[in-house]
Amino acid sequence: MCDLSKEIIVFLTIEESKYEFFGDEKWWIKVYFLTDIFELLNKLNTSMQGRNENILISCDKILAFNKKLIL
Repeated sequence: MCDLSKEIIVFLTIEESKYEFFGDEKWWIKVYFLTDIFELLNKLNTSMQGRNENILISCDKILAFNKKLIL
């Protein structure tokens, strides 16, 4: 979605959309941040799935993810 932000703005401008926040740079920065966080959460989630995964390895991955977020 973030790769298409300029195209979305152009489309909504042409369509005379009532959603004015699409032109707000601060709003897009928040969207980019959330996109990055959810991408990392998705990678964590998929890494904790599988036949060879157990609770100890999953806990280690979650703790490592939390430490990375603090940085």
